Amino acid sequence: MKPMLFTWIVILLPWTLLPAQNLIRNSSFDEVLPYSHGVNASSKRHHFTDNTRHWDSPTEGTPDIWLEAYRSDTLRNKEMEPIKPRTGESMIGIRIYGCDKVYGTHCREYIQTKTMTTIKAGECYEYEFFALSTLSGIRINNIGIGFSEFKMNDLTTTKTMDLDYIFQKEEIVHDGVGKWVKVSSRFTPEQDYNHVIIGNFSDDEETKIRKLSNGASHAYYFIDDVSVFEVDCKTGKREIETKSFVLNNINFNHDSFEIKNEGKKLILAIYNQIIKGTFSSLLINGYTDDTGNDDYNIKLSQKRAESVLEELVNLGIPHTQMQATGHGNTNPIDSQNKAKNRRVEIIVE
Repeated sequence: MKPMLFTWIVILLPWTLLPAQNLIRNSSFDEVLPYSHGVNASSKRHHFTDNTRHWDSPTEGTPDIWLEAYRSDTLRNKEMEPIKPRTGESMIGIRIYGCDKVYGTHCREYIQTKTMTTIKAGECYEYEFFALSTLSGIRINNIGIGFSEFKMNDLTTTKTMDLDYIFQKEEIVHDGVGKWVKVSSRFTPEQDYNHVIIGNFSDDEETKIRKLSNGASHAYYFIDDVSVFEVDCKTGKREIETKSFVLNNINFNHDSFEIKNEGKKLILAIYNQIIKGTFSSLLINGYTDDTGNDDYNIKLSQKRAESVLEELVNLGIPHTQMQATGHGNTNPIDSQNKAKNRRVEIIVE
């Protein structure tokens, strides 16, 4: 029987496939609890804060949790019929215009969260969230995002929050009934920030409106899928981190480039990870140890890289998006264990 050689497959996957790290936790509001007080809206500040993980109300306003399960409420079913969470089973609702018609701070509701890591001064970032107006509510502009170094806890009757660093949408936020609108921009802060706040930071007089005939006298918007990513300052692309995974051994027979069944299962697992994200190309690099002459090792490593490529083609990735190259015994990764130098690397770009 011919001896078996171990060839390692090393997968280099950018974080965009996993994907890149969002600094906002519970970004799509899936980690919420149904209200325990018997209704589907907050009547007190703590109703939202206690039932929404990682989020709170920075004022006396009472943001609402909206779950798909609440559609059984006949009083709100008509207003909610064309509106669904952008992703998942829940979204957040806030009142953000109508202070001349609504008492107290309830005409200005905000939601606040602490970022996973500090937003650093001088670094480049991109924020993004999605907003959707109710069926009969006033459509407005000035829906925006603000940043604070410290957690805000303004329990006064002030109608609008006063932050030094805010971004607001200049155009009226509406693209049709039931259609979510993306609010996003890049930014480079001049100081560090640790908290993100979403709402309307302008007075009613400074806010553009589009009122419906026989519609509501206030603006109420749903918010979903909030994100803050670090981006490359030159290209604007989200920062990625290359991470290598050394998976189980893939076996080749001696002097062979045929992939065994165990190896095919491994490549299938790799394929399933790749297709979860977006990519432009795959670079498949084959390597050998230093046994044998250089010309032979180049040819063998090329054939083994091509074998992996063909297996990925069989799984559905177009051949035109992949390139296989044999590098022989160059670039060894372990001087003590030759088996680790016999490897195939898949680089996802």
